[in-house]
Amino acid sequence: MAPRGPGGVELPDLKPGEPQVAEPKTRERVLDAVHVLPEDATVEDAMERLWFLAKIEEGLRQVEAGETVNHEQARARIFGMRLHRPMEPWLTRGSLG
Repeated sequence: MAPRGPGGVELPDLKPGEPQVAEPKTRERVLDAVHVLPEDATVEDAMERLWFLAKIEEGLRQVEAGETVNHEQARARIFGMRLHRPMEPWLTRGSLG
């Protein structure tokens, strides 16, 4: 079975040195994402799936552009801490159980 990409799209099995296939256009990616939904999927299910795939694409674009943060910066954003402040003892590994 061939590997699958976002939306369940079948990806070509490329060997090193083979030319890359052009990325599918947005309309094709949207249709592929909808086609893999279950028969009883709702409009909300489709919208959620498309939103999810759009966020993945946005994240991949950010990584390619170097727009990333390290672990300390991510923790500071999540917990609202200053970068130089040590982690609270109750947040350390092994302190929860």
